[in-house]
Amino acid sequence: MSLDTVSPDSLQPDIAQLKLEESHDNDSPAYFENRAAEEEEKAAATNGSVSNGSTHVVRKLPFDKPSAVSTIPARYELSKEEHTKYDDVLAHMKGLKELPVSSNKKNTERRELSDLEKYWLSKECLLRYLRATKWNVAEAKKRLEGSIVWRREYGTDSLTPELIEPEVSLPTLLSRTAYFRNGRRRHLEVC
Repeated sequence: MSLDTVSPDSLQPDIAQLKLEESHDNDSPAYFENRAAEEEEKAAATNGSVSNGSTHVVRKLPFDKPSAVSTIPARYELSKEEHTKYDDVLAHMKGLKELPVSSNKKNTERRELSDLEKYWLSKECLLRYLRATKWNVAEAKKRLEGSIVWRREYGTDSLTPELIEPEVSLPTLLSRTAYFRNGRRRHLEVC
């Protein structure tokens, strides 16, 4: 299949059912509430089924509110073993007195954890590293320490919008070069 023959319909057949409404008669909250009520009535009339045999209701974009069937997932509770491993990593990170400033082996300069680095080591961060290592405590500790050293080395805590702005400026966003699997290069203009 060449790039010229690729269409959204061929990649995702269900995408043709999605409609973007570019203009509204009225942008007031009452308009959206009435529209949502109409959609719920349509869904109830069809028992939530669509012509393709699916049980999902086709919704128009942009979504003004969550679907009636959507729910917030329950918070994941850690098992005793996972909680023990989390406590072990937490105790280790709290016990760190200092870490190297750079990953360079010749550099022996070390520094205490800053307040920003301590804030970065949140419960969610520690759990993310534990899950990434399949609950291997030693590997999670090693990766966390390495991440802090990397953040120090590249100065992620001192980045400012003025420093990042040239990388995301308009000309670079409008012009990109793509490389395909066979190595061909193609210049893309994004409008």
